[in-house]
Amino acid sequence: MHIFGLGNPLLDITAKVEDSFLEKYGLPKNSAILAEAKHETMYDEVINKFEIEYSAGGATQNTMRFCQWVVGKNNQVTTFVGSVGNDYFGKIME
Repeated sequence: MHIFGLGNPLLDITAKVEDSFLEKYGLPKNSAILAEAKHETMYDEVINKFEIEYSAGGATQNTMRFCQWVVGKNNQVTTFVGSVGNDYFGKIME
């Protein structure tokens, strides 16, 4: 058995931020949003002001990670293919 996933890799950024940060960018607590132009400066600010953790994300990549977890580390059955940009976040994802 082999599971192949082709999809859009995303880089999740997790940080504990202050309420004032959420208010500044109009971010409701405990929610997910689609980023808009008004959020562009948010990324530099969160990286420079707060302790952050990066993790691979995106629907296909998350599915591949889950499938691999189900079968166990010793049975490598998943392959993920996607592309990233040639920028700071793309380099982290590589």
